[in-house]
Amino acid sequence: MGAPGDRLRRRGLARLGVATDAHLSARQQAWDWLLRHPVQNMRWKGYFEDVAPDVRNANREQYTPGEVARYLMRNSTADPAVELHVPALLGWIRDTLGDPDAKWRGATGIREQFYYLQLSSSHTARYGSLNAMWAARGGAAFAEEGRRALALASYFARDDGVVIFSLCDQSVWFSDGYFDYVPHFLDAMAALPELAPPDQDHILGSTSVLTEVAYADGRVEYVAAHADGTEVLRLTFAPGTVLADGVPLPPGAGSFGAGYEFEAAGGVLRVTRTAASRVVVAR
Repeated sequence: MGAPGDRLRRRGLARLGVATDAHLSARQQAWDWLLRHPVQNMRWKGYFEDVAPDVRNANREQYTPGEVARYLMRNSTADPAVELHVPALLGWIRDTLGDPDAKWRGATGIREQFYYLQLSSSHTARYGSLNAMWAARGGAAFAEEGRRALALASYFARDDGVVIFSLCDQSVWFSDGYFDYVPHFLDAMAALPELAPPDQDHILGSTSVLTEVAYADGRVEYVAAHADGTEVLRLTFAPGTVLADGVPLPPGAGSFGAGYEFEAAGGVLRVTRTAASRVVVAR
């Protein structure tokens, strides 16, 4: 059983009766099909329901390959060829539905689909965040592509906080304008902490759900829903202590992988927890 099925088992869903063996088998078959067909032939279609039936198999969209790329980055063991597939997916989105017009000043705007070629706020933001996330492996070119796309996407947010769908279609969708827009900037800041405000303390990302967060002068405290995980923070102070369930974490990796790394130049703190959920970072 490959990574998707193993992940369901680790979370205990099979024991709860939510994921049966038949479910796990079907999931694995679907995953194998995904890697064997659309990831190879790039026939991405069918996500959007508000378009005419595509009886000629002519439509293509970028939402699905983008989210597949995100999944692969967060679950790299699910695909032995992740280093090949993620850049290929991002490149296909850029080349197929990207708009590099000179008026965007070097940024790539992303159109929704062949059947609705609007350059969209949320899709451009998604593309920017995905490039930012891949920059740690792919290098500076991905970081710059991500920054430029995110900068372009920011122009779709009006001064009153309303996020429009596109410059031509200025309707407001809750999905596109908020849930599928703002989180892409958050993902990008977790991947490229230099994008976050340098004069504020922020938890930029976590592999878990954080149930409590408290900020004070020279102190950040949070509680994670899972006992193992990693967090990325940008701080205005250098941490003197980092405690996990009251136990000091060592700089670097400890004997069980727990520890922290602090990049003083950018104020970036990376925390790795094992068997601990409450973290206190203090000056």
